Amino acid sequence: MSKRPPPFVPPEVDLRGMDFMPLKGDRLFNSKTWIEASGEACKAMLRLYWQAYAHEAPAASLPNSERLLAQHAGYGSAVKAWLRVRDQAMRGWVLCSDGRWYHKVLAELALSAWAGRVRNREKVRQWREKKQGFGGAVTGTEPLRNRREGEGQLEGEIINGRFPNKLGAGARAALAAAVFAGGDAREPDEHDDGRSDANELADAAPAPR
Repeated sequence: MSKRPPPFVPPEVDLRGMDFMPLKGDRLFNSKTWIEASGEACKAMLRLYWQAYAHEAPAASLPNSERLLAQHAGYGSAVKAWLRVRDQAMRGWVLCSDGRWYHKVLAELALSAWAGRVRNREKVRQWREKKQGFGGAVTGTEPLRNRREGEGQLEGEIINGRFPNKLGAGARAALAAAVFAGGDAREPDEHDDGRSDANELADAAPAPR
């Protein structure tokens, strides 16, 4: 019996809560796996990709249970029906040393999205530290509209050469640097959505008033 390979992603890679997954259409639809699979197997294949990517931990993995695989592939309790398409739908999946199935291509996508999620968590941490340095309480429940109005007032005062009196000298200097550097004072989203940094920056632009 051959030794099973180690998992394709670290155990901390967790994308649960993501609401989309990159398709990589050319790579998928031109693959031998997709072309040779039946239509029913292709549907099961996509459902398993989505389950592994956004609903399992570690991401890009599946449990080693035919009953659970049948459920995730859209067959419910019809395990016998699932077994008829299993070989095609599970092509490319490898059973690893932790007892779970992993897919190398899906692992690549998951690792990329995880890196984005880690970056966004760091942005959240830095934002909270910055706001605490300005003397503001961080509750996470402040209405977005009020935050935007307050930020607009602060930015306007800085650009016009006036600094809010309630801020200390160090905080005023930091806020001025952030504004003139194009920094965003709004709280970043702690949950990465897998989009490119360009899209993240576009979303961070101040909303039209």
